[in-house]
Amino acid sequence: MKIIYIVSPAYIATGGTELLQQLCYVLNSTGKKCYMYYTEEYNDSDVEKKFKKYNNQAVERIPDNINSVIVIPETRIDFAYKFKSATIYFWWLSVDNYYGSRKLKTDIAHSIVYSFKDKRNQFLFKRNIHLVQSEYAKQYLLKEKNIDNKNIHYLSDYLNDTFLNNAMGDINSNLRKNQILYNPRKGLKFTEILIDNIVEYDWIPLQGLTPDEMLHLMQISKVYIDFGNHPGKDRIPREAAICGCCIITGKRGSANNKIDIAIKDKYKFEDRLSSIDQIHSLICDCMDNFDICQSDFKNYREIILKEEAIFKENVLKIFEKM
Repeated sequence: MKIIYIVSPAYIATGGTELLQQLCYVLNSTGKKCYMYYTEEYNDSDVEKKFKKYNNQAVERIPDNINSVIVIPETRIDFAYKFKSATIYFWWLSVDNYYGSRKLKTDIAHSIVYSFKDKRNQFLFKRNIHLVQSEYAKQYLLKEKNIDNKNIHYLSDYLNDTFLNNAMGDINSNLRKNQILYNPRKGLKFTEILIDNIVEYDWIPLQGLTPDEMLHLMQISKVYIDFGNHPGKDRIPREAAICGCCIITGKRGSANNKIDIAIKDKYKFEDRLSSIDQIHSLICDCMDNFDICQSDFKNYREIILKEEAIFKENVLKIFEKM
């Protein structure tokens, strides 16, 4: 029987590191033998504090033999060079966070080093299997890395129970405030321009909040905007949508397709000054006619609710022979 090892950072608890935990949990629940391997100290780390609930066991060493299957996220590609006999799956939880994507802000020296390392990785990429969390990542591999489509498998993610179990609640506008939610960690430069120009509504940053506090804010608000870079299929837009908010995004990264953020085109804008008046008008429409506008997101919410079942189906399909 093959043993599956999932490589994960431990220093930061994000949607990506939670997804790595979810995969390990699902694999073990389906009868596979799966362990976490942390590239940093796990004890008392952010990952332990936030995701201990998954109760995944960890190992300190991964044996390099034909019975080892190693899942490596795109931020830890170099880890694959340690192995010659194990089977490697690269899991693209994002595109932009891969050092060879040319999306990271780096100095000239690092850019040269990363470019060299990216070219070196092409041999690794051609001979191993790729899992993609988003359509954005799939298209990157097909077009930028010339990976054969048969070596790419879709394995996305799903929201955690805090949001799925409490889903939309009552979407009625009478229970919601005319306030706009945003993530200050992404797209802040353009968002601040919007805040300066759209002053009749309260703007609430989603920062320093527990999942329950995030849930509450999303259940009493009408609009969530996100003009970030969308390096993968981001969770916060889906969390806001499943809680009943209207979603307005830019067109960067995964937001620039109809699969990863499956909302109508009228809710997506280029993040430039010429878009401000249109965005302002749409926000006003969402506030004044919320019950009508929120119905535009019915299909998106239905997709989000099905993600956990699809994830489990894809896990079984990809790892069925192990």
